[in-house]
Amino acid sequence: MDNAKRIWDILDAAGISDCGKVGILANLKAESALRPDNAQDSGNKRLGMTDAEYTAAVDNGTYTNFVRDSIGYGLAQWTYWSRKQALLDFARARGCSVGDLDMQVAYLLRELASYGLLADIKASVNFAATTKDIMLKFEKPANNSPENVARRVRIACEIAARFGAPLEKRLPMTGREIPWNQKQTSACVAFALTMAMRVKLYGVTNKWVDLDPLTLFKASGAKGGASVSVLAETLRTVGVRNTVDRRCIKAKSCANLSGYEAIFAAIDAGNPVAIALQVDKSFGKRQGGIEPSSPKSPASGHAVCVIGYAYIDGAPYYVAKNSHGDPIRNGGIVYIPAGRTLAEAVAVTDVGTAIRRKAQTIKLTVGSRTAVVDGKTVDMPAAPYIRQDRLLVPVRAAADALGCTVAWDAASGTATLTSEESILTLRTNSKYMTVDGKAVQLDAAPEIVGSGTMMIPVRYIAEELRCKVAWEASTRTATITAI
Repeated sequence: MDNAKRIWDILDAAGISDCGKVGILANLKAESALRPDNAQDSGNKRLGMTDAEYTAAVDNGTYTNFVRDSIGYGLAQWTYWSRKQALLDFARARGCSVGDLDMQVAYLLRELASYGLLADIKASVNFAATTKDIMLKFEKPANNSPENVARRVRIACEIAARFGAPLEKRLPMTGREIPWNQKQTSACVAFALTMAMRVKLYGVTNKWVDLDPLTLFKASGAKGGASVSVLAETLRTVGVRNTVDRRCIKAKSCANLSGYEAIFAAIDAGNPVAIALQVDKSFGKRQGGIEPSSPKSPASGHAVCVIGYAYIDGAPYYVAKNSHGDPIRNGGIVYIPAGRTLAEAVAVTDVGTAIRRKAQTIKLTVGSRTAVVDGKTVDMPAAPYIRQDRLLVPVRAAADALGCTVAWDAASGTATLTSEESILTLRTNSKYMTVDGKAVQLDAAPEIVGSGTMMIPVRYIAEELRCKVAWEASTRTATITAI
């Protein structure tokens, strides 16, 4: 029997997340090689029994010192007398062998719950952190050194690779290309923090806001390189300007971090992290974006934004967006060994400026005055309809769902939709709209229906606000998805 697959399936049926399953399996593999009849080798030698003989003797009652013999046994190598007694009682209550795999997994889950660990394991999104927690808080081996923790994480990586659990995690970002290059300026810290702010905003609002890092750099008063913590305070008190409406957008809170586990935890919480470190001239240019454990000489200070983490050959890495990256290689993505020395690490943990959220999905059906916005129904003043092969929808309904405000000028019949991503102006009966001041031609003109509802061609609006639109002909439904 494939014990790993069987344990995976039992844990899956118990509602354990993939990362939680990996963490459990990694520890069980390290403890017992996933063999439920595995008795501690020193115990086998002392008693002169094989694993199978020991298990059979416990089951048939010819060996009566199972509870008190201090021999580690089973998947989790249960050793202490009270835990072995409970395991034996659990097996007898089920009418099965003490070496039964399914029984031992069920008993393990009961123990994890009694230790207060099961809820977190079920919800785990970080298999390495879960592996470490189970090892140090549940298994508690004699050797709890960082080296032994790292060994178990490497085992976890092997298990994750086998079962398709993610070996890399990134915070949500726009699917579009992100031009990002500080060029010859010394504003790398401002670029790193601004990218962190953009990623945080996207996670909160679904809007990819074009912020100008040089405005943060200038606001800080820095003449050359500035520390991450100093510019983070500027980001919190002054903010960084949006290129669309020139409004300053602030962070509400930032947090100084120490150690890669804290940075990984910040990513798990949805918080990007600006880090400062020493880099060499090849930084960001290496094959696959993978950096060595230390920079070559000469090295100089630089800052990047950590947007995720990964495990490569079992070792932890930061996944970072480099401010020199896009024109160079790998789309600006750099993999930095988590063991690299960092001068500073600051997470952007909350947004201080009020920004309307853009829905993730919007469904609009011809003839229906009900839209479905992120799974909730929303009434509209008029039903969408087709005009010149374009779907027209009420302007305010579309604007609200797309996170825009609407200003209406009755004299000119003009609606202005303002978002942090773009400012759009549409005029009744005109096949032109302006996007951030530039004219864009439309196939169908906005028009007024009923008691004054302006209807607009939704595809153009949605695409200019960084959404994609899919049309389902059979149901005559358009689905707008933020990207």
